[in-house]
Formats: sequence, C-alpha cells, structure tokens
Amino acid sequence: IGHYVKILMDEVFGEENFQNEIVWCYTGPTSPGLRRFNRKHDVIFWYTKSDSWTFNESAMRVPHKDPNQKLRKAFDSGKGIGDEEVKKLRERGKLLEDYWPDIWSDITLAVRSPKERVNYATQKPQKLVERIIEASSNKGDIVADFFCGSGTTARAAHNLSRRFIVGDIGVNAIQSTRDGLRKAGASFDILRIRDGVRLFRNPAQTEARLFSLIPGWQSRKESGLGEFWDGGIAEGDSFTPVKFVGIQELLTRQVVDVVLEAAAEMGDEGRDANSAMIVYAHKAEDVDQACADSAAARHKRSDVRLRLMSLDELLAERGGVFYPEDSADVSAEKSGGKWRVRIRGFYSPYLQAKVDAHNKARRAGKAAEKAPELIRVSERGLELVECVQFDFGGCGDGGPWRSDLEDRAAASEAVRGEYEVKAKGFRMKIRSIAGDELVLSSDEIMADFSSGVSAAARSGSARKRKPAKQKARKARKAGKKG
Repeated sequence: IGHYVKILMDEVFGEENFQNEIVWCYTGPTSPGLRRFNRKHDVIFWYTKSDSWTFNESAMRVPHKDPNQKLRKAFDSGKGIGDEEVKKLRERGKLLEDYWPDIWSDITLAVRSPKERVNYATQKPQKLVERIIEASSNKGDIVADFFCGSGTTARAAHNLSRRFIVGDIGVNAIQSTRDGLRKAGASFDILRIRDGVRLFRNPAQTEARLFSLIPGWQSRKESGLGEFWDGGIAEGDSFTPVKFVGIQELLTRQVVDVVLEAAAEMGDEGRDANSAMIVYAHKAEDVDQACADSAAARHKRSDVRLRLMSLDELLAERGGVFYPEDSADVSAEKSGGKWRVRIRGFYSPYLQAKVDAHNKARRAGKAAEKAPELIRVSERGLELVECVQFDFGGCGDGGPWRSDLEDRAAASEAVRGEYEVKAKGFRMKIRSIAGDELVLSSDEIMADFSSGVSAAARSGSARKRKPAKQKARKARKAGKKG
C-alpha cells in the first residue's frame, strides 16, 4: 500500500518536503508453490517538515564494495593506487544509497533474532530503526512514535541517547514496550490518556452497535428516513431524527447548521420533526448546547430544537449494554506473611462473544479454511488470560503500578493461575488476550469472605466477582430442579 501512503503523506507534509523513498531489502526462504516473485523488501518514506532538517551524513557511510578481489586488495594495501586521496576515500567509505540490502549491514529481521524477538507481529529490527534515528536526529533530541507496537523505537532512541515519546492504543503494546525499556535500563513514565472515546477497539464496531443504547431507537429503514439520517427515536407520538457525526469526525458549527437545515426540511417533506439530535465523539471548542440553541433560534423555523449528546455521555449512561466487564473468581489464603492466590475462573464476555461467533461460522462452513476448528474454552478460562501481574506495594487503588511478579502465557500455554505472594497486601492485575485489564486488591478479595474477618485475614478464602458464566450455569441448574 506504499503508493496510497505516499499520496497521503504528500498532503500532510507537502510534496516539496519528500526526501527519499528507501527500499530496505532482506533475504529469506521461499514458500513452496509460490506463483509470484518472493516479496523481500519494505519501503520507508522520508519527509521533512521544512527546508531545514538534520542529516548526519558521516554516520551514514559504509565501506566501499569493489568490483573484484584484486582491486579490494589494492585499496587495502595502498599499492597500485598511488593516490593518497583515494586511500582516504577508502577509509571514509561511501554514503548509503536509497536501497539498503542486508549485505551492507547486520540488520536482520527481528523474527530471526532470538535475542531481539518478542513475538510481536509487526516488530521491526532495532538496528534498522537506529539507523533511521541516527541519520535524522542528534543526541538529546525527542523521537516520537505514536504506533509504537513492541517499543522498538523507544529502545533505539534510548540506546542512541535520544529522548522519546511513544504511544499505542493496545495495552499489550504498552506492556511489551515497558518490558523492553526496563531491560534496556531506560528511565520513563507510563501515562494513560483518555481522549473522549473510552469504550471501543475500532470505529466500525462502535458505530455498528452504538444506537442499540438509545431507548426507542429505530433504524433509518424502520423510520423511512433518507440517507442523511442514521435513524431516529420514537417516543409516543413524537419522533426525533438522529445524526451521528462519526468516531473520527469533528462536530463544528457548520455541521450544526447542516443538521438543523435537514431537520427543517423534514417538515417540507410532510414529516414534521420539532427536534433533532446529534451524537458526536469529538467537537470543536466553540460548539456546545448553547451554540446549538442559538443556531436553532436564528433559523427560519425557530420551533426546531437541536440536542447535542456526546458519545461519552451516552456510554456513561448505557455503556454496560455492550459488554459487561471481565470477571474473575479468585481465592486468597494468608498464612504468616505469605498469600496463596488462585484464579479459580476467568470470564470475558467480549472474548466469549468472539469465540461464539467463530464457532457459529465454523459450523456453518463460513470460516476460513486455515482458521482453527471449534474453539473450546475450559472451565477456568485461563487460556483467555495473556498476563497476570502483582504489585506488592500495597492493596489500595492509589499510586503508580509496580510489577513485582509477572506470569505471562507462553505460546500455546496458559498462565499458571496459582501464585505465592510474600507481602502484607497486594494488587493483582489480570489482562486478557484482548488487552482488557481487571485489577483486584487483596482487601477486595478478602472483603467477599463474609464470615469471620479475623479468621479470613489469617487463613480465609475469598471469591471476587464470580464469573457470569458460572452464575448462568447455576441458574440453569436451579431452573431444572424447579
């Protein structure tokens, strides 16, 4: 998709600020039965922001590759050349071209380097990123990567004495980055940024199910509306058309005016609407409900009212309808200064829905041939857990997290699910393979042990947030008995 990216980058930075299209070449085995040329290169686009930029040319030199061995020996010995300047040129090397074959460096695919590989799908070789950073920045500069994945950019910047700001929407990416930086001895802070859309993993998923949260909702087809509207709310004899601005779009004054006009035109079409609603994720600073009221008052149909509703507001009211939070059945027994902690069960409604959808498609023969057969989740559900972490610093909710004990699921294996903790109290974090986190404290776990507080503190067993799956199973059994 490089050509699509190039067009977009020309818009962002300007065609005049395009410097190089670099082709990074690498080798590797060919898949049997391949019916095309082996794809063994990636494209790197280099843009600058102005006509002034950093390029450390001296650091981007490599030894000359002479056409034959005899000439190489002549260069090395200085004999047969007789030109001191040529010898200096030989020592200096030559500036890299805009194609980087692996024969000029020891840049190896991360997946082939046991010391570097972290089993992150899009991981790039650290030396490749170091070359890019070293070429285009100086010590002490700030390097930014807002899709940091496994954190290669952060580690490369640290190794080259640059500062860094990196980010990712995935918790797994942040944890992988953190682990790599700790191993590299880097100093850093982890900040959790909330930007106004708190719930969903992708825009399509949000938009597809968003309107199910609104009481009285009718789809565009059910309401008989045109393409402009997303649907409407039927409440008795009244009807309110709804326009969703979109996850990636900004609500502006111009959009407010357009929606007002569309609502007014519904009366001209024989369907009167005295009010309309805009649902938005992001808005301009000068737009609020007062702005919408003022625009409605100035409109030629001053009886039309426009209500603004943020996606945050809607989710805060009814967000739990999408998927309940993950839950865990955890026991904790304390003896002396040690805790024995056991995950009896873990349940993720989101992941269970994914598993059910896959199994349904498999049974109907609609899943891809290479997709696994029916997926079965065990009673304890530990295969849905990517990582379990403990913070021995205390049992309260405050303060930054410090991982004193971690259990990560290895390939094709589940986490252990049983742990010995030497601490007065602890916080426990269970992270699903979808990246969602459930945080419990020893106080929370023990609080559910209702009989005998002092006994519980010594050797009690407690259960925290019994999984919905087990609750449903008990309800079904009770129904059968009834």
